[in-house]
Amino acid sequence: MTQRAEIVPVTDAMLDGAAAVEAACFSDPWSVRELRKSAASPFTVLRAAVADGRIAGYLCASVIFDESEILRVAVLPEYRRLGVARALLRAFFEEFPKNATFLEVRASNIPALALYRSEGFSRTGIRRGYYEHPAEDAVCMRREPAVPKGNESNCES
Repeated sequence: MTQRAEIVPVTDAMLDGAAAVEAACFSDPWSVRELRKSAASPFTVLRAAVADGRIAGYLCASVIFDESEILRVAVLPEYRRLGVARALLRAFFEEFPKNATFLEVRASNIPALALYRSEGFSRTGIRRGYYEHPAEDAVCMRREPAVPKGNESNCES
């Protein structure tokens, strides 16, 4: 990676690039059509990490009131372990700091589990047989919203 990734909203013109990231990262990738349908929802947030003139990774989440669910975080193999996924997550958390955030991740995806833990997620349970291709359990995780500085006294102990 020759430059730091810039986090930007995914536009319709970028959906082919997001679908290419999907195909490179998932055994059950979303198509451009599925991404377009998701992007049309007022509850969907799509953000891309652009580096070297292309989409290096992207994040898709559903946001309803004060809760968020991260549906996809995908980074091209050549951009992994360079902070792209972390940058996508942090940009999302900056945009929605008051939201509790949920996600599921493959139980075997040790790098993702470590990343999510380092970003404040904790394990809440297991969904048995959640994934297909290959069949696998999902680890359910939750991240509590950030407490705005100066409001710590508003919290009950």
